[in-house]
Amino acid sequence: MANYKYFHYFQPNPDKTKEKGDCAIRTLCAATDKDWLTIYDKLTAIGREIYDVPISMDAIAIFLENENFTPYKISLKKGQKRPTMQTLIKKYPRKIIVGRSTHHISCARNGKVMDLWDSSSRPLYKYWLKNEN
Repeated sequence: MANYKYFHYFQPNPDKTKEKGDCAIRTLCAATDKDWLTIYDKLTAIGREIYDVPISMDAIAIFLENENFTPYKISLKKGQKRPTMQTLIKKYPRKIIVGRSTHHISCARNGKVMDLWDSSSRPLYKYWLKNEN
């Protein structure tokens, strides 16, 4: 069941029947206010440049760097739990956050994860914050 305190349904794909496989593109649409095809084309160009698939973490990281996001690795001490998007939303309520969990990537803005489903409680392995300028 979705936790609507931290979740907002978001589907930028022009083909509304697509419900999986494009989480990276959806996430970057939410993070940048750009449309699905623009993100797809930019990731494809980056993928060609680095000889990797467009939705690889390397391509996504380059895209986010170009969009003025700063990456943060998550290092834990023994016994600590991984943060979730809910944790980061509480810590950075006014920031745009991109978070990577196992087999998924999502964006939070305005205090809500913008996605097809509520991934706000999944443990994160890395995240990016949009720099304010």
